[in-house]
Amino acid sequence: MNTWEIVIKERLGKLESPNNLELAIAESNFIPIPVSIKHTLYIEKLANHHEDPFDRLLIAQAMVENLTIITRDRKIMRYTVPVIEA
Repeated sequence: MNTWEIVIKERLGKLESPNNLELAIAESNFIPIPVSIKHTLYIEKLANHHEDPFDRLLIAQAMVENLTIITRDRKIMRYTVPVIEA
């Protein structure tokens, strides 16, 4: 999940996050991944299993960067991206 998605979902009441999100991310040893042109162009190659633009970007980033997604979203699991079920 990107910080912009966390902030938006928190504002909508769909998610809670720490008061100092940046510090919490640093303390958890997460490595931020900037959104690149390569990531956004890869979205066009994705099947339409998922309509959520946030999730489609995460899937594209994971595929381009050879990363694993941690999720319980069954729609994401339909893509050929490594997933750890949450």
